[in-house]
Amino acid sequence: MPIKLDYQDPNVKLVARIAGGLFGSMVSPSKPSVHMVLLIQDLYSGFLGIDGQLDPTFVMHGYISLKTGFYDNVLPTRILPAWPVKPNPLNNFLGGGKTIVARSLEIPIDPPPRMSSRDFAKRLITNAKGFNRFITPYSVPKNLGGSVMRPREYNSSSYLSGLLQSVMGYVPKIYIDGYQTPGWENPIPREYFSPDRYA
Repeated sequence: MPIKLDYQDPNVKLVARIAGGLFGSMVSPSKPSVHMVLLIQDLYSGFLGIDGQLDPTFVMHGYISLKTGFYDNVLPTRILPAWPVKPNPLNNFLGGGKTIVARSLEIPIDPPPRMSSRDFAKRLITNAKGFNRFITPYSVPKNLGGSVMRPREYNSSSYLSGLLQSVMGYVPKIYIDGYQTPGWENPIPREYFSPDRYA
């Protein structure tokens, strides 16, 4: 399916689902981990979802890597509702270097200063398509169900924080009440998202 680059007035946001589905809920029932998906959408082109996914290409050799996943006008399954089960009095806060405190599980991401929303969307798609899927091994958090990764280990949250960093120059800090995002603190290095690989 085609991946459009002609979003006219796009907005970018993060949505989430429970990482690992039912198993993930059982591992850490009090504060489950979430798998984030980046959505780029406008009124003209619809929407495109981007996330980091397991690549089983080399699983027979004991190696599992990460690859880019695209959702072209089809939402991933089991996306959590926009409002949490437990109410939170905090509002969303945005800004470079500030923590985005989410009352909603839809977290808007603004482009960095002096970058248009259209250029922001195009660069995110270009860098996602240029991701080097063969050199980034997948890892689980330190202590299964834990809130952080070991140094230089990456998962799907590391993929998205790395993708955003490759375009924005920094990783937006996020906090979602009642959930955890292990791997967000370990962004995949920006050189792994090479626009030169885009065709």
